[in-house]
Parts: sequence; structure tokens; C-alpha cells
Amino acid sequence: LGDDGKLTFRMTGPILTRSDKDNSIFVTTPGYVMVDGAGRNWKGSSDAAWVDKGGTIMQLRGAVVMHSEQEGRDPATITSSDVTIWPKTSKLATDARATIEQTGSIVSGTGLRADLTTQTMELLADVHNRFQTKPVAR
Repeated sequence: LGDDGKLTFRMTGPILTRSDKDNSIFVTTPGYVMVDGAGRNWKGSSDAAWVDKGGTIMQLRGAVVMHSEQEGRDPATITSSDVTIWPKTSKLATDARATIEQTGSIVSGTGLRADLTTQTMELLADVHNRFQTKPVAR
């Protein structure tokens, strides 16, 4: 839960292990829903995940896919690997290759910093964009 008592993320998986040393949680092949500061849901999956005791840092390990589909907005999908998320602030980062797909656009690059609440995403290097036009109805 965030400082305001609202849900910031929910995670499920076939195996969940809590560390006796620091009370962190490790989850294999998790599915998760992250709620950004604007109340939008981001659903996703990864090969594994680690969450610190306070739920302030979530590390999604291996292949990562995140998808948001909200009324009145174009759907968005982020594909990458080894992503760190700060659920209470709805921010994320990775140094790996990342792809952001939205209606009409596919952008990819190396390194990603994002604020999901403001929907600000920054690719840091080797950025490529492909625009897709909709066919004209005749």
C-alpha cells in the first residue's frame, strides 16, 4: 500500500518465498498489477521478481512485459528485461533494451526511465521509432 493507504501493486505466482534475513519476497514467474498514481492499472509478467520488505522496490528479473489499457487512452505495452520499479512513486528504470508500443508507434532504445503517473517515458540511447499509419477507408 502507498502512504495514502491505496493499493500500489498486487503480485501472484506459483512459488513465493520470504527471506528470514530481511523479510523480502522472491516470486517465480509472477503476474502482477501495478496501480500508478493516477489510478491506472499496468498488468504484467516477468521470469521472477524480488520485492523488499516495505514494498518500496520491486525488481522484475528476466523478460518483462507490462501492458496498460485504459478507457479514453491508447493501450501501451512496455517490453524489456531486468526492470526496477518503485511502486509507491510509479517510477521504473532499466539499462536493458526496451520497446514501447502504442497505437501507431513502436519506439525502442537502450535504457528506459519512466514515470507511469505522468506517462513520461525516456529512452536513453540508440533510439528508433516506427510510425504505423491506419489504412484509409474507401
